Amino acid sequence: MRIHIAEVKVGTRKRKLDEERVRELAESIRELGLLQPIGIRDDGTLVFGRHRLEACKLLGWDDIEATVVSAEDALRAELAEIDENLIRNELSALERAEHLARRKEVYEQLYPLAKPELQRLKGLKQFRNSNTVPAPSDLSLCDSRLTIPRDATVASRGIGTLLQQTDTFVSATVKTTGLSERSIQEDIQIATAIAPEVRDAIRETPLADSKRELLELARLDAEEQMRVVRVLVERAAEDVADGVRWIRKQERIAELERQREAIESGRVAVPVGLFDVIVVDPPWPYGTEYDPYTRRAASPYPEMSLEEIREIRLPAKEDCVLWLWTTHLFMRHAFAILDAWGFREVAILTWVKDRLGLGSWLRSKSEFCIMAVRGKPVINLTNQSTVLFAPAREHSRKPDEFYEMVETLCPGRKLDFFSREPRPGWEQFGNDVERFK
Repeated sequence: MRIHIAEVKVGTRKRKLDEERVRELAESIRELGLLQPIGIRDDGTLVFGRHRLEACKLLGWDDIEATVVSAEDALRAELAEIDENLIRNELSALERAEHLARRKEVYEQLYPLAKPELQRLKGLKQFRNSNTVPAPSDLSLCDSRLTIPRDATVASRGIGTLLQQTDTFVSATVKTTGLSERSIQEDIQIATAIAPEVRDAIRETPLADSKRELLELARLDAEEQMRVVRVLVERAAEDVADGVRWIRKQERIAELERQREAIESGRVAVPVGLFDVIVVDPPWPYGTEYDPYTRRAASPYPEMSLEEIREIRLPAKEDCVLWLWTTHLFMRHAFAILDAWGFREVAILTWVKDRLGLGSWLRSKSEFCIMAVRGKPVINLTNQSTVLFAPAREHSRKPDEFYEMVETLCPGRKLDFFSREPRPGWEQFGNDVERFK
């Protein structure tokens, strides 16, 4: 049949048009005519023959000879085109990933028994030598949404036999393309995990031909993928990891500014009244700027000088228990600050973490909390230890086990000063009180 060229729906193609090949085909068609028709579906969508179609357009033809192909034939033609492109090795890493993702869709449409959820039936004893189609109740062992072709072939040959004879997408693709299973699985991850708009944004960039970088990008969520791509383009970041670090640093800068503004504007709520128990985790002046490249453990909040910390006026009752967090670097300063606050130290709790941290001399695996009192507070002493074993979490986040211990020891009204996490039974003071909510 002949069809008007303008009525042919090209749609999205898997490869860019080869303009040189189109020109060569146009010359051949001018001399010899169109030797092979293009293939279309019932609705006029092009199945194969894109270069022939474009060559006829270049020659100014109004219509073209076409063959209408069935849905199954269209899928087989597309599968052949994909395999041809994969074998040629002319694709970028991104294009190869997209080809393989589409190959998986087409292959599993042609061979429904190749779907992983159906292939898992191979391991079930009742399907190994079955000559009947499984009942829906049997299929529910795997997935209630499964559908299996129930034609005469299946009924006569048995579902177990057909399952054994059907290759999974990965094994079939290994045989056809020579790619390794791992390479195929990584490419599928790239094509499915990277958002379509992100793939379009990087298609003409060097990033599209670096599988390692594409895998890094695929590990991010869609929103962050686009942010990283913008950084790579606008900031000339070296790679995806470099882009992620740059974003993290800008986020921290913005967060510090937000906190400073909250403090300066007086938006930080001041607790009313006095407290029996106070936990303080001051922003000690380490003097190290947060940097995701080298100093990810630097203070993630505005630091205070030792003098500023000393001048804090705690809302403490005359009889009060104070818990002051510090590290070895500020241990000696912490005692002077306790003196200024009117407290005397009575014990030092050592938090032993489950992993090593940083350190200029010895690498730190501990943090300290000085227990101090003033007056005669009520304390439920039994056999509590000076050592607390608890896992380390986000930077500056203290263990839940510590607060549980304080609650058993110290009755009364409790305040978490410089709090970063709401906690039942505790009141909060700080400008970043929901960081770990």
